[in-house]
Formats: sequence, structure tokens, C-alpha cells
Amino acid sequence: MLNFEKITLKSGELGEDSLIPDIHNSDLDPFFICDDSIPEIQKKNIGKGMVKTILPYKIQNLYTRDFKDRTYFAAVLENEYLKATFLPELGGRLWSLYDKKNKRDILYKNDALIFANLALCNAWFAGGSEWNIGMKGHSPFTCRKLFTQKVVGREGHDILKMYEYEEKRGLVFSVNALLEKDKLYVYIDVENVSGKPTYMYWWSNLAALQTENTRCFVPTDYSYITSYREGGYRIRRQGVPMIDGKDISYAKNAKGTIDYFFDIPQEHKNWISCLEEDGKGILYSSQKRLMGKKTFLWGTQNGGRHWNQWLTDGRDYLEIQAGLCKTQFEHFEIAEGEKLSWVECYKGVDIGSNEGEFSQIAEKLDAMADDCLGKEKLFEIKEEFPLVMMGSGKGYIASLAKGKAISESCLFPKESVSEKEQYYIDVLTDSMPTINENTDFIQNEEVIKHIEEKTEKTWLDLYLLGLGYYANNDRDKAYENLKASIEKEKHYLPLTAMALLETNVRDNKEIGFSLIAEAIKQRPDYTPLVNAFGEISIKTGHFKEFCEFYETASDKIKNTGRAKMYVAHCYCMIDELEKAEEFLNVNLVVPDVREGEYAVSNVWIQIYKRKLAKELNRALEDISDEEVLEKYPIPYEIDFRLH
Repeated sequence: MLNFEKITLKSGELGEDSLIPDIHNSDLDPFFICDDSIPEIQKKNIGKGMVKTILPYKIQNLYTRDFKDRTYFAAVLENEYLKATFLPELGGRLWSLYDKKNKRDILYKNDALIFANLALCNAWFAGGSEWNIGMKGHSPFTCRKLFTQKVVGREGHDILKMYEYEEKRGLVFSVNALLEKDKLYVYIDVENVSGKPTYMYWWSNLAALQTENTRCFVPTDYSYITSYREGGYRIRRQGVPMIDGKDISYAKNAKGTIDYFFDIPQEHKNWISCLEEDGKGILYSSQKRLMGKKTFLWGTQNGGRHWNQWLTDGRDYLEIQAGLCKTQFEHFEIAEGEKLSWVECYKGVDIGSNEGEFSQIAEKLDAMADDCLGKEKLFEIKEEFPLVMMGSGKGYIASLAKGKAISESCLFPKESVSEKEQYYIDVLTDSMPTINENTDFIQNEEVIKHIEEKTEKTWLDLYLLGLGYYANNDRDKAYENLKASIEKEKHYLPLTAMALLETNVRDNKEIGFSLIAEAIKQRPDYTPLVNAFGEISIKTGHFKEFCEFYETASDKIKNTGRAKMYVAHCYCMIDELEKAEEFLNVNLVVPDVREGEYAVSNVWIQIYKRKLAKELNRALEDISDEEVLEKYPIPYEIDFRLH
């Protein structure tokens, strides 16, 4: 049975998308170093297909940590064994999977929906199971609506179908779910509709409860292990479960934050399991196409423990994951029109205890694992019902530009086009577009061609062209169009985009600062613009200017955590240490602090390095970070260091 209903969750507020585009220095993207233990066939794909920007998607960084009961649209699959609750407006997340017979959650169900900066578009939340499409990282759809409808299968099962058009790679994907007795089956279908070969990536990420003796099992003796150092990933292949004398199947034995990508032999069933001490837990399996299996652990150091608590409301979690490649550093190319599909299975298990030899427990679980062979037949469609939720209008726009529907299996109706996308309909139908600064960005080359063909272009036309070219990795045309947009009108949006381009990409820092300084005058109360102003002020050494701006800013801006962090940095750099300390203390809350971001800890070290140098009457460059942290350890409340 499938029902659509409203549910109430303790939650922060997601907020609107940011109008400030993602323009950064892609030359500084992470590097990948594989040691001799990595097979050559793996090395070939590692590092390929990484994206240079998340454009055309907008950043989602205006969420809050103001928790209250909020209402969400849910799709609920239920039978006598299981109740599966999905959140179609938040990327189709499988929020909970409840075992009705044993009265327990099979997946980790977070006690609150807490937005934080871990996704490609920033906003992400922990718990349940998520679907990541197209490129490395948590999907652009993590906190966006998917098209949603009820379908009935040929064998009579109610099927939940959720789908979207992923513009960056040109992929149509669907997530289809049904219950069969005590198992949840999910059928994923992906089609390349880009009109050319494109890169492919998929990882399903499942959250599981982590307690003192939680263990993870997988049918292999080897894992790819990663460490992050000096701006890149170092990857090695090593035997498991014993590493450096510790059994890494126990989650508690991970000191630092770490990934284990398991190398499962092709002849084995493909599964991964997470069990509590009493032997109860989840057994997740898939068809062999989804070859990658992984555990992710926050670890026991301060930063990892803090992240686990930052993302949850009282209980720790870990993740078990599954992907199309052996690691998440790989993308592979699929041909024009090519389709990929596979089935995944979610099942609760109880083996009495998780104690014992790793290999023996793995054998027991292997006998219980579902290989999902032939299960795609369950998803053959007998009847389709009307959509109950619309996704974005990008699929319809792509179809209009192409002159025919981009997909036969997933419909993208005109009704899906929002006010933020109407501009592109006007362009494609030779109508006069309305100037709307909230217009979504675009990457579709056919649409870009139509905008280029306009004889009279507005500042908005040129601005959107500039971002479209940047999304397609053409920096020169991006620059030309942004420059032309500013010449038409010195609007804060093209000014800001050009400031980011000049500062982050073209290395013209003074030009970048002058542009952002002009932009901030137009909207001094817009938080994402203030953030951009702070970032550029720091990168260009205009510390005093940002301090002066902050002191005259509105209370709304003064109370934002990121602005406080930036002004603390700036006061530190002009040697006003007492003022810097006023902002950087245990009470500082930066809701959008980024996973792996060291800004808070770096500012702390800079402040107290200067204080220590004065106390000891020594040169600043003679004071090491270790000396600073020994005397002035970073408070747990603001320590987000993962390594």
C-alpha cells in the first residue's frame, strides 16, 4: 500500500536558494595519489570526471538551526512487515524504514532534520538513505523536489516512482520502490539524454545507528582506504578487517574520520551489513552492477565526534554505501542514449550476536543476502497515476529546446516550469522575457544558443550567458558576457559574479575587490552577498574594509555566524586581538560550516599565535601551531577538524 501524507518533523528551516553563483578556482581541485597497491584498472578512472563547478545549480546556504516542528510531504509504503517513509521534496530521501514485527528502525532515523554544509549545493541532512547522481558528492537534489507518482506493477505491487532531469550530465534518473514481504526493493533507472557521451556516477548512502559495539561486515578481505592530506586524496589497498592490530569492523576503532571502500570479488554476492551487539541490524544488497560498497565513519577525535553531534539530535550514526564504481573518486563514460539500471534490497536481520570471527559472520550474512536477480520484473508497469509532486522545469525546458520529449519513461510537463524558469520558455518561444533576478541558471547548450541569437540582449541575458558558459567550463566566454552585462547595467549580480571570477579564477584580486565593494552597496543586507564580500576581502587583504562594513551592518548580518567568523579573521589580521576574541569563542555558531573547512580553527590559531608571540616576546614565525594548541586548545564547541 502506498499513501501520500503530511508528516511533522523537528527541523531547521531550509530557506531560499542563494542568488550568488558557484565560481571558484577549479585549478585548486583535489589531486589523487594511488600507491602501488592499487590495480591499474582502478587507477585509470580515479580522478576522472570531477566537476569544476556545481553551476547550473544554485547554492542552498540560507538554512537555519532554528529547530521547530515543520510539516513535510511524505510518501509511505506499508505492508504487514515494513513501513518505509520517503521525503519526495527532499531528494526522495528514504527517511525511515520501520520493522513492524520487531518494532525497531532498520535504518538510522534521525531525531531531527538538521541542515548542514556537506552537499554539492551545500544543504544536506543525515539519516535514512539517499540517492546521489551524476558527480562525486551529495547530489544537487539532496534538498530539492523530485517528480513523484504512484505506479502499480504487473504483479500488483504499489510502486513509488520519483524522478528528475540532472542537467549537468544530461541524465534522466528514476528511483522506484516497493515492498515485498520483509524486504524493500529499490529499482534505479538512468538514461543519458544529453545527446553525447557523458560521465556517470551513482552512490546510494544508508545511515545506520552507531553504538559502542556496532560492527560492519562485507564479503571481502580487501579495502581501498583513503586519507586526505595537503589538498588531495591518498589511496591504498589493504587487507581487512585487521589494520595496525585493530579490527576495523568495529566502528569504535576508527580514530579519525575515514572511508573504507571494499573490493568485493566479482564472483561473490554484493552486500554490506551493519549490526548492533545483539546481532540486529540491516543487510543491504544489490545486483552486481552496483559493485562498490563502503563504510564511512566520523571517528572518535574531537572534530569527528563534534560533526556526528552537529548533524544529529542525540544518537551517533555511521554510513554504509553502494556505488557503480569501487571508489567515489571514479566516474565512467556512458554513450549517448545508453541506459543503466539495477535493483537494491533493504532487509532487517537478526543473527543473535555480532561477536565472533569476521569471516564466519560474513558467511552467515552471505547466506541471507538477496542477490536481487530478476527482481527488476517486479517494477514492470501495469498502471500509472497522475503526478502528486512536480520537480523542476529543467526537463521540460530541455525537451522544448530539443523539439521532442527527452524521455519516454519520465514525463516532464509544462506545469513544472516555475517563475524562476519562465525566462527560458520565453527565450525558446521568441517571447519577451521578464527581467527576474531570481531566474535559475542554465547549462543546456541549445538554450544558450537561443540566448546568443537574441539581437538585443539585456544585462540579464548576458549575465545568464556568462554563467552558462562558466558551467560549461568556458572561462573566456564567461568573462566576455559578464563584462558586457556590467556594461549594460552595474547590477549587483553580474558585479558579484565578475568579482568572484577576477578573484578566484583570473587572479586579479584588486579588481575583484573593487567589484564586490560596488556590489555590496546595492544589497548590504543580503547574507550570501555579505559572505562573498567577506571571502573576497580576506583573500585580497582588505581586512579593515570588512571590519568597517560589519560595524555598520544591520543586526541581521551581525548575528550571522559566518559574518562573525570573517570579522574575527579580519580583526586578527589587523592585530586587534581582543575584538577578534569577542567573535571567535565557544558561543560562535556557523550553521553552514563546511565539512573539511578549517576556517574556524585556522582563525583560532592565528589569534592565539599572535597572543603567544607577545607573551613570550618571540617572532610570530617562530611560534608553531602545535605550541599554540598546547596552551590554547580549540574548544570542542568550535572544533570541526577531521584530520
